[in-house]
Amino acid sequence: MGDMLIEEPKETTFEVPGMLQTSFNKLFEFLQKEILCDVVIQAGNKSIKCHRNVLASCSPYFQAMFTSSLAESKQNVITIGDIDEITMEMLIKFAYTAKVDLNASNAQALLHASSVLQFDCLAQACCDFMSSQLHPTNCLGIRELAQRFGQLSLVKKSDSYTKYNFRKIIVEDEFVSISAKHLEEIISSEDLFVDNEVEVYEAVMVWVKHDVNKRKDLLPKLLSKVRLPLLPLAYLRMYVESDSLVRKNLECRDLLDEARHYQMWQVSHLPTAHLPVTERTRPRKSYAGNLIFYSFGGFENNVPLNSVEKYDPDSNKWSFVSPMKVGRGGVGAAALGRYIYAIGGHNATHYLNTVEIYDVQNDRYSPSFKWKSGPVISDYRAGAGVTWCSMGSELLKKLVENCSKNSKEESFE
Repeated sequence: MGDMLIEEPKETTFEVPGMLQTSFNKLFEFLQKEILCDVVIQAGNKSIKCHRNVLASCSPYFQAMFTSSLAESKQNVITIGDIDEITMEMLIKFAYTAKVDLNASNAQALLHASSVLQFDCLAQACCDFMSSQLHPTNCLGIRELAQRFGQLSLVKKSDSYTKYNFRKIIVEDEFVSISAKHLEEIISSEDLFVDNEVEVYEAVMVWVKHDVNKRKDLLPKLLSKVRLPLLPLAYLRMYVESDSLVRKNLECRDLLDEARHYQMWQVSHLPTAHLPVTERTRPRKSYAGNLIFYSFGGFENNVPLNSVEKYDPDSNKWSFVSPMKVGRGGVGAAALGRYIYAIGGHNATHYLNTVEIYDVQNDRYSPSFKWKSGPVISDYRAGAGVTWCSMGSELLKKLVENCSKNSKEESFE
């Protein structure tokens, strides 16, 4: 019989798909039935029997505890403080199953526990979940929690959310409870999304006056981050100068003097190149970032255009959006809230009385969003001025009635 051995044996790999999962399923069964457990985790009033090697394989914290010369490596009972029994039980179950049900009730507790015990993948999952739940009522608290446990990605997302939703956040209960340092960081940002600096000044004053005896000494430092020179002069005189907290503080008065000086310089007709420039006289990015400019219709070779373009100062680019239904030259236009109104115009043969409405918010997500027809105006007109009025309807009606009978005005509510 010849030699049956091959000179160079060929190696083959044998693998059982799913065996790893089956093994962990069996370990989870051992956990539930308390089989071969070699350590007890004590959290609150609950004692949980489990396996050192499973915990160590999921957590550098437990790996260091069980493999080092620490006293805990030889103890059969490990007490975990500052983590409640329900959260600890969920964390241990996660170590065996790689599954956990996250919700608004348990995400913060699980983030705390997984950060402390170094279940890093679970901590990241908690951060992702909480990022999706950010709201004006909770974003400051979530940010504080993320900061405490070193979850920088969640800190950054919370900060971005806070800057963009500043106007909504400052009326919530959480706002007056944040630290002075956090408030200073928020109002120092170039990216703070506000229409004007009045909103920033008033937010600072609300925060200070919430606990005025303890916080009034912090006012100068906070006001130094408010761009007082950019407040309207009338507002400075009517509200800032008259505030007793500002008047009684020398540093605040110095900041007020700087603002007055800047405002007077602006109206003095001196060359703008000589205007004093400081961090407080430089507009925030959002002053321009809030604005998008639109160009409507017109004529090309005596043909009316229905095209609409928008200009974004941030990107310094023009781009087309959805065209109007009708080509219009001399069209009147106005913006109110999230809507743009195109009114009247001329189509090269006759004047128009039709109105079209565009939803800017939908444009943000779908540039193909269509214009909708609005209520027609009573007269056909082109080149008409259009504006909006925020007065009550009765007052507006009286003003219109008192206008010259020879002029044509219309109001739309």
